[in-house]
Amino acid sequence: ALAMSPVSEHFGYNGLSLGGVWSNAPYLHGGSVPMLYHLLVVRERPDTFVKSRLSYDKEKVGFAWEEKAPDPSAKDQGYILDTRAFRTVSKTGHDKDVTEGGKTYKLDWSDDVPSAKAIVEYMKTL
Repeated sequence: ALAMSPVSEHFGYNGLSLGGVWSNAPYLHGGSVPMLYHLLVVRERPDTFVKSRLSYDKEKVGFAWEEKAPDPSAKDQGYILDTRAFRTVSKTGHDKDVTEGGKTYKLDWSDDVPSAKAIVEYMKTL
């Protein structure tokens, strides 16, 4: 309810619940990260990927993204998104650890892929 309240009643950004986050691919504000896995493992975020494909990847959590030439006659094949085309669709963001008040919040799990996979498994339960 706080996310829907007037700005004057709260301070800063109020993120929405992560419940059902597994069903909200692609990720980031511009939809430039195809899988939850890629959100955590920054070094594996693709520059280009097929967006709006309707087949779902249950392992990495998101829609099938591998860049293959979409069949223009098939409505569920999506289109290729190039995250380098415009700043507004950049794959960067939420990709560096944040230290605040002596505490570090890990955002880039590229150096610990097994833990990133464990987080993705947990996110599937929300």
